Amino acid sequence: MTSVPKPLKFLHPHYGTLKAFYETMPESDLKESLKYRLLGLEGDIGSWGHEYVRNLAGEIAQEYGKRQSEEAAIEDLLELVQQIVSFHMNV
Repeated sequence: MTSVPKPLKFLHPHYGTLKAFYETMPESDLKESLKYRLLGLEGDIGSWGHEYVRNLAGEIAQEYGKRQSEEAAIEDLLELVQQIVSFHMNV
């Protein structure tokens, strides 16, 4: 038998509310990790952990392809790519 993490136990009574709110959230062109990384403060990209960096790299790849086809600016993405490469070289 597996144990349920404590945060999920506490969220159980609110699951219906959270699900309803999620369904009303507007769609975004940017994925969530990339969106908040571009909006947020700069800092150590690895401080959120390996899974965050891996997810962010995938979202950057999708956004890069989209911007290339639209001939939009990619400098902000390339800056994040440099940070990700540095993170992986130090791990």
